[in-house]
Amino acid sequence: MPKHLFLRGPIGIGKSTAIRDAVLDNLAHVGGFYVQRVLSNGQHAGFALNPLHSGSTYVLEKEIDSDTAERMFIIKDKNGFRHNLDVFAQVGVDCLRDNLKRCPALTVLDETGGIELLCVEFRDILYETLERLPCIGTVKSAANTAHMAKNVPRIISAKTAQDEYLHMLTHTCSSRILDMTEANRQTLRQETLRFVKACMQTNMSC
Repeated sequence: MPKHLFLRGPIGIGKSTAIRDAVLDNLAHVGGFYVQRVLSNGQHAGFALNPLHSGSTYVLEKEIDSDTAERMFIIKDKNGFRHNLDVFAQVGVDCLRDNLKRCPALTVLDETGGIELLCVEFRDILYETLERLPCIGTVKSAANTAHMAKNVPRIISAKTAQDEYLHMLTHTCSSRILDMTEANRQTLRQETLRFVKACMQTNMSC
């Protein structure tokens, strides 16, 4: 069994939902982070980085509040979208540092391979996490990067870091990357669940 499992595919195909559903019954033994789609009066307002704490807060989409606003790394305003890499340097680094100390059976990295790779502090601790702990997550596809580049400044400049990250996943780490489509979505949901169950059986302690 590979040490890590990553899902890749079109926006909205169900990658994050598959991971959430697979780990939800074992959150006491799971750590990491997930990206939350933030709404303002029902309209897309950006994305927030959330440490994984409990099932009640593990919500992939929610209306904005003051707490969520502090963790938003992509924000939509009257001029379009802007980014805030400080969220990764602060919230993201703290989250993964605490996670390394906790040493859970499985670490969620949802999602990776995007603008967060431009934050050196975050990238370093992300790589350390992949070296030390079993992980499950999503990785941004080239098509998703191109889509985001139309709206978010500097996304395209993350391409070199993204290429290095993908090379590391496929050549240095023991990682399996599965491409999710409409046709294989249910199959990959089952594959994700099997991976999580196997991690729970073999990685309950470091």
